[in-house]
Amino acid sequence: MAISKKLKCLFRANKLGSRRITQARTSVLSKDLILQGDIFGDGEIYLDGGVNGNVSCEQLIIGRDGYINGQIKCKEAEIHGKVVGAISATDVVLAKTAQVIGDVSHKTLSIQPGAVIDGFYRQNELAVLSKGNPKKPSTGEALGRGRTGRPKQKRLKKSIDNPLSTSTGKANGYSRKTVH
Repeated sequence: MAISKKLKCLFRANKLGSRRITQARTSVLSKDLILQGDIFGDGEIYLDGGVNGNVSCEQLIIGRDGYINGQIKCKEAEIHGKVVGAISATDVVLAKTAQVIGDVSHKTLSIQPGAVIDGFYRQNELAVLSKGNPKKPSTGEALGRGRTGRPKQKRLKKSIDNPLSTSTGKANGYSRKTVH
């Protein structure tokens, strides 16, 4: 379901007095807001504004005008805007307007023509948040403070604009796909 249709359904349900909006637990950050700091949630987050910090939730939708400068950890991520940082999610959808600068760790990945990825992407066998809701890190533990191990390779900028020729390769468990 498209983002606009989904939001219309949620807001229409709220106007009619339905409990659907409260059960869905959708949080909306509109494009006139910029948040400094980390976000932790149990439900869905729709982001059309900006976040300078890490985001951890069940489902994340970043609109065309939305951006995140930080790490993302969630079950489902649908990206239409810009992300500068690592994405770790079970299901990742990169729309044609998506720009990702960072590594993507996923179980399933869908990339629409036009999406740009500057980083590595790796398919994980286990779901990221398979044992329940996202957890808020303890006081001594902070998202994004440590580096994850990965092979030292040159970053590869990928663009899905022209699907005429492709080349694929694997190095140390990391998948690379270049579309020229």
